[in-house]
Amino acid sequence: MSGDRGLVDHSALTLRDLIATRAATPVEVLEAHLTEIARLNPALNAIVTLAGEQARAAAEQAVMLCDPIGPLHGLPLAIKDITETAGIRKHRCLAALPRQCADADAEVVARLKRA
Repeated sequence: MSGDRGLVDHSALTLRDLIATRAATPVEVLEAHLTEIARLNPALNAIVTLAGEQARAAAEQAVMLCDPIGPLHGLPLAIKDITETAGIRKHRCLAALPRQCADADAEVVARLKRA
């Protein structure tokens, strides 16, 4: 499915099945989503901090894992920018407040990453 824009049109369950059966790789799924983000985000500004390199590293690592896979294995995730995520700038509502990088993941982010 390399280069298949249709990957962004699938549900998370379908994507997970495609990854589990090796019909698509986590890297292919991620790249399709990054392309769609690049296309839509300038108008939407929905993704404030895009962690593309971190996502690629995670996708490449996910490819190396063996069965059984977790419920979110290989799926790209978007974390709301007010939630602490290690190494990612935390957005603050007031422009006068500095943006800071979190030292560690919030519990919800850690659980999502494990899944």
